[in-house]
Amino acid sequence: MFGSIPILGNIFDFFFKANERNVRLMRRYYEEGRYQGSGKNIVVGVLIGVVVLFILLLWGIWELAEWLYALIF
Repeated sequence: MFGSIPILGNIFDFFFKANERNVRLMRRYYEEGRYQGSGKNIVVGVLIGVVVLFILLLWGIWELAEWLYALIF
């Protein structure tokens, strides 16, 4: 369905095919038993990043609300 859109379809097909190739490479890597590690550090890093972004978003909303309140009153 996405492939029928003129330019976006080509981009989607390119990335989808690259993703299929990456999945095949990962499966072969795991089947050979060469995997030695975990993704815990990556997950923790991403969670910390999301929490920091959420805090910054809340701070930005708070500052915007204070500015709007001062502007109105």
